[in-house]
Amino acid sequence: DDHVVTLAHPHGPVTQQMLELAARDFERARGWKVDVQEVGWGELSDYILGRYKADAALPIADIVTIGSTWAADFYEKGVLSPMGDLYEGWRRERRHLGPIEEDLVKNLDITYSFPGNRDDKRSPPEWHAVPLDVDTRIFFYRKDLQLKYLKHANPPKTIEEALYAGQVIRDGERAAGREMSGWAVPSNGKGASDALQVLLTFVVGNGSTLVGPQEACTFTDEYFKTPLGRYAALYGTQHDYAFNHSLEISREFAQGKVAMMAGAAWMYWGMVSGEVLPENVGIGSIPSGPRGPYTFQGGTAWAIPSKVPGAPAPTGGGTDAMDATANKKKRAFDFIAWFSDPANGYMKDMTLARGLVPGYKTTIREAKLTGADGVQLGELALYDEEGDPLPLAPSQFANPDGVNAMQDGRRFPVGNLAPGAAGDWIDFNKAAGPAVEVAFPRGATVASYAFTSGGAGARGFERDPVEWVVSYKNATGGWTRLESRRNPAAVELKRNVTGVPQAFAAGAVTAAALRFDFVAFRESMCGTACQAAVDMFPFAVPLQYPHQGFYKFGRVEHNATVDRMLQRLHRGDHIDAVTSDACREWDALMVDPARGAAASDGD
Repeated sequence: DDHVVTLAHPHGPVTQQMLELAARDFERARGWKVDVQEVGWGELSDYILGRYKADAALPIADIVTIGSTWAADFYEKGVLSPMGDLYEGWRRERRHLGPIEEDLVKNLDITYSFPGNRDDKRSPPEWHAVPLDVDTRIFFYRKDLQLKYLKHANPPKTIEEALYAGQVIRDGERAAGREMSGWAVPSNGKGASDALQVLLTFVVGNGSTLVGPQEACTFTDEYFKTPLGRYAALYGTQHDYAFNHSLEISREFAQGKVAMMAGAAWMYWGMVSGEVLPENVGIGSIPSGPRGPYTFQGGTAWAIPSKVPGAPAPTGGGTDAMDATANKKKRAFDFIAWFSDPANGYMKDMTLARGLVPGYKTTIREAKLTGADGVQLGELALYDEEGDPLPLAPSQFANPDGVNAMQDGRRFPVGNLAPGAAGDWIDFNKAAGPAVEVAFPRGATVASYAFTSGGAGARGFERDPVEWVVSYKNATGGWTRLESRRNPAAVELKRNVTGVPQAFAAGAVTAAALRFDFVAFRESMCGTACQAAVDMFPFAVPLQYPHQGFYKFGRVEHNATVDRMLQRLHRGDHIDAVTSDACREWDALMVDPARGAAASDGD
């Protein structure tokens, strides 16, 4: 359909939902429909490169979001459409805001502007992609464990301090009969880039490089093996799973089985749960090594694919077909510029929800965790030990410091939460944190609870509770924390949050009152870690890539080599054998990528 722009992305259900919202607003504002489709990273790469199968169920995309590390490689392969004239028009439209090149995030080794003529490197540069977000690595550590064994909760400033802290904590936990890792690096398998990104944070800061002269492997050099060996010794723990997926490592961090780790801000979501209190998660910059600080920085960008081999030509043929293609490209870029405009808020909302940093400096300055405008619930029910609902009247509910302002000519007081009452409850007071208290004049024994989300419409999910803390108190005395929980279904934007009664993990409680403190969806998805990454910009840890061709080694085959090296170290294999085998595989890749792929099949 020449009147529909297709957008393909690999970012998951949260991004899908937000892009669909943006597409609806764009259609209302500009009159063009944008069809948003989610595909996998591998499928998207194959599509852009023309390697997809003819019968694959992939969209013929007019807009794609690509990894920042892909841009230079895709430019050299001629599969990105230059945006020269369109970009110049966008720059003129927003010149009152200042030069757009200064507002777009530009890193030392990440560029989206290349010579317009690939055969003449002296030709004027043209933009071939537009930054969407920036991904970086930050340092997580267990504050409670550091307080216990080191008597302070400050983040380590150097890798030496981090290694010492990890060793002290690990030895202390082992002496108490608890096996743990002092430091863990995710190795997600299947060629994911996590291991390469995080391992380099550890190794390069210690004085090594990724590749040497003539792109030779450096894994067997002492500068590489020494810090890698120290990491392997500090890791120490054997696991049941074949590789350390980011979510597994985050879960073990929450369980106290990992003392510290370097990772992406979005990993905070997997850490903070009922198993660890948010105040026990420390966040800081990547510790500095002998060569100074080092961290990975990447991200994603908007791009418009050029004519893909095998893709159908526009219908009609001749000049009409060429005009239709040019018109679609203009509309595609129009959506990119519209979405990127800080005034629309979509770049901020989507990047923060994914735990990343927006691609606009203007947006970064405004990127504070304001979250949704409030929390909205339909009903709150409490149950006794037999599973029978407790009779509750609207007068038993209170909303301390609540702001139940008018909306659409109606109010939404907390009494609406009583079972059988009409309407919803909304609290717009984000500063104090939405809270509900239920009083029992004669006391009551409560074993479980259930509540349903309220609201409707495209943005209804933003007011769904995604985290909550339950407290209780007796006739005298203050509040005592009972438990905290998260709503994992919110990641997939499901509604009716807890339709099934949730039993208290510690068993029934007899109290004079219960209290629920809620956090709304958008505030939680990014969390403290994302805000820390935003506040670090320009990052306290400067970008120091070990080799000017770093992105050349972001391919699946190279990532898989590093993954396997880590997996073998985690199993306890000797470091000399591990690094020697990895170097043979790496060097084979440099000569013939197919040989590396064959080697990976045999592991």
